[in-house]
Amino acid sequence: MFNFCPMCQSEKIDTDHLPLIQCPECDFTYFHNCASAVAGIICCDNQVLFNVRAQQPALGCLDLPGGFVDYGEGLEQAISREVKEELNLEMTKWRYISSYPNTYEYKNITYKTTDAIFYCELQSKPKITLEEKEVSDFIWIDIDKIDISKIGFESIKKALVMFCEKFKQK
Repeated sequence: MFNFCPMCQSEKIDTDHLPLIQCPECDFTYFHNCASAVAGIICCDNQVLFNVRAQQPALGCLDLPGGFVDYGEGLEQAISREVKEELNLEMTKWRYISSYPNTYEYKNITYKTTDAIFYCELQSKPKITLEEKEVSDFIWIDIDKIDISKIGFESIKKALVMFCEKFKQK
C-alpha cells in the first residue's frame, strides 16, 4: 500500500502489521480499517434479483445490488442509494439480515470490508433500468435454484446460503 511514508517520505514505513501502518521516523500512524458495504436481497414470487457484474473484481459473476457506504451515510441510506444507482429502483423498506467480512481487490489494493446484508420483498417485479457501467445485466433466479458457485464474493455466498436455509424453513 505504501512504499514511503506519506508524511516524511521515509522508506522505513512499517506495513507488515496491518491494519496499523506506522513510520518510526516521524510517528505517522494510519489505520487501514474495514470499509462498510451493503447488499440487498430483493425477492419477488420466490425469486431473488441478481446483478451481473460489469467490472472487476468478479467481472461477469452474479452479485446482489449494493456497494460501498459513503461518508456520512447510514447503512439503510446506502442500500437504497445503491439500488437506485444500479437498477433505478426506489426502495426504502429494507430489513437487516446479517453481516459478513469480505475481501475486495481493486487496482492492486486489498480492501477488507464488512458487508451488511438487507432484505426486501416485492409484490410485483419492477421495471429495471441498469447502470451499465456497473451492471451488465440482471436476472431473477428461483430461490431453490441459486447456484452459489456463480456468485462473485464470499460474503454474498454466505449471506445467500443463510437466507436460503431460513427461507426453506418457512
